[in-house]
Amino acid sequence: METIEFESRVKKINRMHNKMLDLDDERAYFAWINVVPDEPTREDFETIAENEKFFVEVTQLFGRLFRRYANESEK
Repeated sequence: METIEFESRVKKINRMHNKMLDLDDERAYFAWINVVPDEPTREDFETIAENEKFFVEVTQLFGRLFRRYANESEK
């Protein structure tokens, strides 16, 4: 994997994690930390980014959780 693509993935995972924190919904966060470690480090994000299957799984999970809980947090 190219360095630029790898860095892009790491940043994307970091942004997704921050969005999950911003939702301020325990149900969403607990579902998230079943896959992404609680209080993740850059190394955790790198581990996810370098594994294609894991990266896709995390990205799909984020999409499902965000669609489900983002609307609820706006109410």
